[in-house]
Amino acid sequence: MAKQWWLRYGLAALVIGLAVFAVGCGGDEAAVDGGAAGVDTPAGQALLEDRCTQCHTLDRVTSESKTAAEWQQIVGSMVSKGAQLSSAEVDTLVAYLAEMYGP
Repeated sequence: MAKQWWLRYGLAALVIGLAVFAVGCGGDEAAVDGGAAGVDTPAGQALLEDRCTQCHTLDRVTSESKTAAEWQQIVGSMVSKGAQLSSAEVDTLVAYLAEMYGP
């Protein structure tokens, strides 16, 4: 049973990693530049992958399309439920989510 769990999540991580790599190699000016001004894409992505997956899968986040204000509310709610994020990390994560998963 445990072997199946690691296989499933390992494959999901591989697919997500390949998708991120493909997007980064697309020649998009924003990708070369690190995204929109003020968005620390690698740090935001790392926070998403490390902290958010403590309680749920990435699909739960990446299937959403929210404004920065909506992401701020959601991340704040997750912090109130125990997500371990400093205020600076919240700002980084919200900026990343709004850039990558905004309307």
